[in-house]
Amino acid sequence: PNYRGLYATVAAAEPLDASVLDRLSAEFPATVDVGPLAGTMVTIEHIHDRLKELAAADWKAPPEDPDLDPAHEALLLKEQFTELLRTDSVRRRPGEFRAMTRLGRDAAERLETTLRASQVDRAAAGRALAAVSANCRDCHRKFRDTPMHSQ
Repeated sequence: PNYRGLYATVAAAEPLDASVLDRLSAEFPATVDVGPLAGTMVTIEHIHDRLKELAAADWKAPPEDPDLDPAHEALLLKEQFTELLRTDSVRRRPGEFRAMTRLGRDAAERLETTLRASQVDRAAAGRALAAVSANCRDCHRKFRDTPMHSQ
């Protein structure tokens, strides 16, 4: 159900004639610059994964990754959303996209505030992380997973 546009493009693709392919010159670099929006989204996903890992460990660093600090990870997440909102790429996007990005930032900020309290309210932290997750899912559904022509 995710990436419908990508799968629809591949499903509708038709092979080129071999003679056309033979005339093409192509390079396949090992890496490619994906641009600031996609790059930041990947970073956000990695931080989000670490936060889910911390939540599963009762908001404590797991033994296999003792350097993880829940509040710091939430701060990193908030900063990714904050910086994303400053990019021209996001400024050019629809207002609803910018609003959803702000919602992600605000949920990350609530998570950070909750995790920095002297007495961490684990339920509140879980709700804040769930809000981040829901916002990402909703934004992806609207702007990533839907083919461009249907937006």
